[in-house]
Amino acid sequence: MFVSSLNKDQQGILLSFAEQVVCADGVITTDEKILLDSIVAQCSPTVKKISVEVDSLSTLFNTQQSKVSLLLELIGLAYADEEYHESERSLIKIVAKALDIESDLLEEMESWVARQFILIHEAKTFMEEV
Repeated sequence: MFVSSLNKDQQGILLSFAEQVVCADGVITTDEKILLDSIVAQCSPTVKKISVEVDSLSTLFNTQQSKVSLLLELIGLAYADEEYHESERSLIKIVAKALDIESDLLEEMESWVARQFILIHEAKTFMEEV
């Protein structure tokens, strides 16, 4: 959803951290795979996964928009299987800390993403035949 606000290098870094998030709990669900594929599809066609040290994130994501975009995408992946596993939460907290994102803001973003998934689930029930 927010991939387009990232430059190509940032998109490549997103892909790397996205893979880490979906693997964090040791199980890659179909929903996580679908969402990861969606993120890849939203990236520029020439983007390749870029691995970087977490300590360099604040330099590479140097605007509030890019920091929040990265985190919202990662949190969305963590919620994709409807379980925000502690290992996923821990990784996202590390990324947020490296980006100098306050814990209050991170909690607000986590809450926002959770509400989006509730709304998506609700919309899917509208689409079901009765």
